[in-house]
Amino acid sequence: WICASNSRVPPFSSEFMQPSAVCVALLLIVNAGRSAHGVVFARHHRQVVVPLFGQVVRISGVSSPMLWGELQVGAERQTFRVIFDTGSSHLWLPGMFCTDTPCLRHHRYDPNHSATSGGGVNITWLTGVSTTFATGSLIGFPSRDRVCLTAEGESSGSQACVEATLLAAHNETEDPFLDLPFDGILGLGPYPPRGAAGSGVLQELWKQHGLGVVVFYFDKRPTGTEATVGEAIFLPDLAAATVSRSRFTAAFAAQHWRWAPWATDDDSPKYWSLRILSVSIGGVKLQDCAEADDWESGCLALVDTGSSVMMGPPEQVQKLLANVAIDGHCSRIGQLPAFRLVVQGADGPLELSVPPSDYHDRVQPEGGGVEECTPEFAEYTMDTGPDVWVIGQPLMRKYAVAYDLPSRRVGFLAPKSVLPTVGSATSLGGFSVSSEHHFRPSRRALAVGVL
Repeated sequence: WICASNSRVPPFSSEFMQPSAVCVALLLIVNAGRSAHGVVFARHHRQVVVPLFGQVVRISGVSSPMLWGELQVGAERQTFRVIFDTGSSHLWLPGMFCTDTPCLRHHRYDPNHSATSGGGVNITWLTGVSTTFATGSLIGFPSRDRVCLTAEGESSGSQACVEATLLAAHNETEDPFLDLPFDGILGLGPYPPRGAAGSGVLQELWKQHGLGVVVFYFDKRPTGTEATVGEAIFLPDLAAATVSRSRFTAAFAAQHWRWAPWATDDDSPKYWSLRILSVSIGGVKLQDCAEADDWESGCLALVDTGSSVMMGPPEQVQKLLANVAIDGHCSRIGQLPAFRLVVQGADGPLELSVPPSDYHDRVQPEGGGVEECTPEFAEYTMDTGPDVWVIGQPLMRKYAVAYDLPSRRVGFLAPKSVLPTVGSATSLGGFSVSSEHHFRPSRRALAVGVL
């Protein structure tokens, strides 16, 4: 297999990976304190709350906000920093056999620290695979091991450990992995592509533990100093959620969420995709997809925590950028319109509005000088299939987002008000579908999940 960063083949497609011809049975040793499924589950806890950290770092001379959390792997609980990425479906970690510079600068996964003595999971190496992300590519081997999500301060409470597939990289491209502040990628997409190497961590959390919903919210934006910026909450349903320190606390209940069902009728889609009805910036409509007969001839929104920007078709993005041009002057942000996305909700059209303060990145020029503001939009094109907008972290600065695997839907929650459907009296004010596509960022962007 060969992997190139500009390949048009989607990750884990048959062109990149042949399914393993031989499957080896795995032995899961059940210890006292585990459930019947072999999952460690802290008593009296119905959720696992994982803190998310953030920092603005410079990659290739350009500042970019980064977000990550931590997990543990193996019987000896090797700790890794990983981006929690809803745009991909597998856990990628640098492998112990990787000698590329990006691997050597990060923690590497060592299966020798996952011996079955003391109650672990037998390690089985399968066939080699490779995958290409929107920025960068990885080549490695799948393995099975114990993966644990643990709340901040392990002694304080909840954790969940599952037997899951992980991919140990033995080749990593320097761009962008060399300077990233995290080690790997935790894919939290709905399902891996057909023929891919095993199931993902989220699927295993649901099957083994009943934790099929993950909620992301952010309290603040990353700065130049590493700090806690939000949380990822894994839970069976929103009725089980408890949030104490977030600005969403008062509204964090099931009745306050507004839901949008998956756009596709695929039984096991790779992405959290929603059907778009329209896209606009202020009073300028960029795209109208409401009259499309189905999602294949319309527009899709991919809600992706792994993208630091929002991406869309070139013609629409160029028109959008023309309407928000401020030549870097941060003082003019307040004069700009909101970016509005209307998707097909469970109860009718659902409007999501991103204010200019959330879709602009504030950048301090290297060597000092006046702070500059840059719109966080990039071009994303496809040769076939529907037009796609990748809705990344700028949207999540305003809304908490719930990814509900059992119910096949995505939910949105505004911090102080209930999200309106389009036409209601309430006003809000001011994240590869096809086999061939191209990613051409209009600015430096990290988009590890979506091709």
